[in-house]
Amino acid sequence: MIDKKEGTKGYTESNSEQFFREMLSSVTEEAVLAFGQSSTPPGELIMTASGFMLRQELNTRLRRQAARLGVSLESLCHLGTQQPL
Repeated sequence: MIDKKEGTKGYTESNSEQFFREMLSSVTEEAVLAFGQSSTPPGELIMTASGFMLRQELNTRLRRQAARLGVSLESLCHLGTQQPL
C-alpha cells in the first residue's frame, strides 16, 4: 500500500501553483455552473464522493508523469477531472 503523503513528497505549493497557472493560462471566461446545475435551486445540491483503485501499472505511470511535470499525482488527477469534455 502506498503512503497517502507519498504523492506530495518533493512538491511545493509553488510547484503546484505554477503548474496550474500554466495549464489554465488560456482560460479567459468567468466561472460557470457545472453542467446541468443551472436548474437546481440553491441549497438543494447534494454532493457525493466516490473512489476506485487503479491498477498498479497505471498508478506507476501516472506518478511518473506527475513527477516529470513537477506536481503531485493528486494535482494531475484534479486537473484531469476538470478538462472539458
